[in-house]
Amino acid sequence: MTTVVILVLALVGLALLLPRASPGWALLADRPHGLTDWSALYEQAQASVVAAALEEIRLSFFLRPDDLQRLKPEDSLLAIYRAAYPELGGVDSQEFESLYATLRSRFNVPADELQALSDPTVGDVLGLAVRYSGA
Repeated sequence: MTTVVILVLALVGLALLLPRASPGWALLADRPHGLTDWSALYEQAQASVVAAALEEIRLSFFLRPDDLQRLKPEDSLLAIYRAAYPELGGVDSQEFESLYATLRSRFNVPADELQALSDPTVGDVLGLAVRYSGA
């Protein structure tokens, strides 16, 4: 009996994690690959910072690698989160905490700049990373 309960709990836990691991991001799913040419939006010297910041967004929000080519600068990170987890209604701050911690440590973005963002966009994050990394 105990084994059955543990198995059921494990399956429920796995089911809760699947949306994070799956590519079911409603906001990005129907967009074409290569939607934004990030290299055209930033100077050549900033390319590595932009690529690194995009990768941090991907990791923090559990996006697939090819989803980065579907993002637009004006995409709200809150909208991406809500599209991924519509059943939760609110926002779990884990994704934002992870991203903000990396922006502070890797790109030297001051905490007050991050706290000032009420509905950060992909462009906001990239702009801060470029601005404070010295690129």
